[in-house]
Amino acid sequence: MLTLIRKLIKNKFIKNVTIIASGTALAQVIAFASIPFITRIYGPEAFGILGTFTSISSFVLPIAALTYPIAIVIPKSDIEAKDIMRLSLIVCLLIGLLSVALILIFSDTLLHLLNLEVLGSYLYLIPVAIVVAGGFQVIEQWIIRTQEFKVSAKTAIYQALIMNSSKIGIGLYYPLSVTLIVIQTFAYAIRGLLMISLSDKSIIKKQGSFNFKKMLKVACRYRDFPLYRSPQIFVNSASVALPTILLTAFFGPSAAGYFTLGRQVLNTPVTLLGKAVQDVFYPKIIEVSNDNKSIKNIILKAVLGLFSLGALPFGILIIFGPNIFSFIFGYEWYTAGVYARWISLFSLFMLITRPVIAAIPVLNMQRQFLFYEIVSAIIKLSALFIGVYYFNSDIYAVAFYSLSAMFLYIILTAYVLVIAKDISRYRR
Repeated sequence: MLTLIRKLIKNKFIKNVTIIASGTALAQVIAFASIPFITRIYGPEAFGILGTFTSISSFVLPIAALTYPIAIVIPKSDIEAKDIMRLSLIVCLLIGLLSVALILIFSDTLLHLLNLEVLGSYLYLIPVAIVVAGGFQVIEQWIIRTQEFKVSAKTAIYQALIMNSSKIGIGLYYPLSVTLIVIQTFAYAIRGLLMISLSDKSIIKKQGSFNFKKMLKVACRYRDFPLYRSPQIFVNSASVALPTILLTAFFGPSAAGYFTLGRQVLNTPVTLLGKAVQDVFYPKIIEVSNDNKSIKNIILKAVLGLFSLGALPFGILIIFGPNIFSFIFGYEWYTAGVYARWISLFSLFMLITRPVIAAIPVLNMQRQFLFYEIVSAIIKLSALFIGVYYFNSDIYAVAFYSLSAMFLYIILTAYVLVIAKDISRYRR
């Protein structure tokens, strides 16, 4: 037993996950410790407006640079990686400018049709968020490439301190949804600057130079990312964002506020821990695949490990969610606890699929994953509409959405494990 523990301690992969997870855990403690104060400063309606803004912006933020930044980790040459960085920054600037034009032309009509007039001029912050998010994605992927995992851990902690203290401090004087939205918009900028300041500065060292022909060559070489990964992420973002938008449209900002808090409390640890695993797992799985070894076993071990880690806390929330939420956040948030019962089901399985999703580019499964995401989005949103139209109930809508998402994550995990048996058939 002691020998096994020593091996685990010395294992580089385990060590890197532990470094990021420790930073994630402390950031999580800070975030959770802040939420009871934040929920007593801002009411369900303010949270609902924030959730709706976040949901709309989440359609484009994950693809702010058409997912080209994800490719930064792949090249053996740092010069080529820097070319991908330059390409990514140009793309996100162009998308930011395009979004300004679209908002100027269509915002009033869309807000009226969707009954989302509460957002008003907040939409004009979305282009800013796009540029900021694209820049952050570039910085983050370079940090992953250089395996500076301590930097990721530290910035998670510092960002949590800055963001949550700002929400509380500014909220004491301006307890409005605009406060939450502005802080949320600049979150990526804060973390990106922290990453640069704490890194070895290799990201700002000049390697190569801008050349339009080289940009086109790089864009073509990694075209699978904008062609398949971007639509996949867009569809996934839509399926995640639309519940909040629809809850606002059909049941008002308060219902969206309950859903936003429930999802934030549950998905924040899932996102941070899952991302910590995925960030370390991605370069590891590339390394194993380059040796023509099967990656099935390391995926399976990661999946089972994450399931064993998450089963107990999520199980407690399924049983005692409403009481826990009303005790911690105040009685007006009891309904958020009811939502959380159902959200817990798919959050657990969302966590265990992080290693699975990290393996998809390595297995060259972008096309299959895009098809999966389209079918998945249709099924989840259909389930939500059943709750809205046939039962006229926000609780049923959240329950049906969550159950369908859970089963779809199980199917994805099983399918990728089958494909991963023989990596040589699927390599790029």
